[in-house]
Amino acid sequence: MAANIRLVHVKILGIDYGQKRIGLAIASKGSSLVFPAGTFANDADALDKIINLCKEEDIGQLVLGKPVNLSGGTTQSTEMVKKFYDELIAKTDIEVILFDERRTTKRAEAIMHQMGLEPSKNRDRLNSIAATVILEDYIQKTEKV
Repeated sequence: MAANIRLVHVKILGIDYGQKRIGLAIASKGSSLVFPAGTFANDADALDKIINLCKEEDIGQLVLGKPVNLSGGTTQSTEMVKKFYDELIAKTDIEVILFDERRTTKRAEAIMHQMGLEPSKNRDRLNSIAATVILEDYIQKTEKV
């Protein structure tokens, strides 16, 4: 008799939270490969869309980029992300990790320039690439521990 085994929560969702858009990226736990997963408009349905995506993709961990200034201090954006973090915690039982996203947008812009794309004309793609950078950084940091 074969056992019905289901792997649960084997993926990580990276989130680049912005005032207008929320960029997403996905990786499997134990893998260093991260894939852009699109962008949602930051509207009244954004939180529910993310939670639904988590269910569809078997997400077991969320890594939310925490914007800080270069010296590590908080900014106005930090407070917006903290509010979103609190909303995520209240609506899901998935582990949510705040992770320093310093310079990720600049790195995402550099990646886009290497791809021959203009970041200002491709904001959706920029946010998803920034989420990919956040998740890659998180995976690299936690693999070293």
